[in-house]
This record gives sequence, C-alpha cells and structure tokens, in this order.
Amino acid sequence: MKKFIKKILLFLILFISSLQVVDFFLPYYWGNQNIVEKLNHIQENNIIPNTYFIGSSFVNMQIQPIIFDSITKKTSSFNLGVNGMRPYETFFITENLIQHSKKNEIEYIFLELLNLSPIDALQYNTLRIKNSMTFQYFWWNLKFFWKEKNYQGIKNTIHTFFQKIFKYKMLGAAKNFIFNKNKKTIHPTIKKSIEQYKGF
Repeated sequence: MKKFIKKILLFLILFISSLQVVDFFLPYYWGNQNIVEKLNHIQENNIIPNTYFIGSSFVNMQIQPIIFDSITKKTSSFNLGVNGMRPYETFFITENLIQHSKKNEIEYIFLELLNLSPIDALQYNTLRIKNSMTFQYFWWNLKFFWKEKNYQGIKNTIHTFFQKIFKYKMLGAAKNFIFNKNKKTIHPTIKKSIEQYKGF
C-alpha cells in the first residue's frame, strides 16, 4: 500500500513538473493581453522608458506619461496600468519587469497599492489571474485572508492556484501564443493610447 501511494505521489510530482515546462517558452506577461500589447510596442520600437506606472484602472485611466514627463523634464515614462489589476498582479509584473530589464535601465516605478480582496468568480478563470498566481503570491494571499478570516478569499486563492499548477484551460492558449495563432487586431483606441500617449 505504501509503495502504491509513493508511486502515485511520484507520478503527480512528475506530472505537475512537466506541466510547468511550458512556462520556459513564454514571456512572464503572456497571460495579460493588455500588458502584452504595451510591452510588445516598447520592444518592437526600441523604446527604453526609465519610469513606469503600474496598477489598475486608477493608473491606466488617470496617469498621462506625456504630461508627467513634461513636468519632470528628466523622465521617459510609460503607463503599464491595466483595468482590474489586483495587488499581487501589480507586484508580479513589477518584480518581473525589474528582473528582465538591464541594469540601471529603470529609475522609477510608481505602484498603486490597494487592499487585498477575494478574487471574484469572473476573474479566477482568466489567464491573467492564473498566470500571475505564483507560489509566492499564493502563500501571500493565503496568509492575508487567513488572518482576516476571509474564507471566500482563501477558497478563491486556492482555486486559482490549483488551476495555475495544473494549467487548467491554459495549455491551448499557451500553444496559440507561442505560435502566434491568437494574434488579435488591436482596437484603434487602444493602439492610439499605446503609440501616442505612452500607454495611457
């Protein structure tokens, strides 16, 4: 019986580990289409911002890099805000942005700090939510909601994390992304905001 259980556990470990291999073929931001469009624009046009604004719609819809740069006279900023961005998404994007940037390339990052709230049913099935739910942020959310006795928050966090590690409804999207099969035409308004207004 013990040998059987060990074999099952070993199989699960190998199976889950094999599912994580797909992450090595994808950029960290692949699950968030808005971030994909903004960072692709930066990379394709050799833009090198030294300042970023990251957060939810409060950042995305209200901070204008062009105006900010005209006031500071020394920044070249870009708005990486995304509507509905949650706190752990903000930290996930920020952490990876720093890790994947050249040394001393980024001088300032302005983050929106919001209180944690449970991931709602509409969000925890989305790619962007699942992709950014690393073990670090899973544990962070779990500890916070446990301390707050927010059992809905605990339930939704666990649900999202298990979708992440088992790549539930993620592998097909990952394949399409890798082979560029899901390339969408950017809405003219969004395209203008990215190209002319630095992401605003």
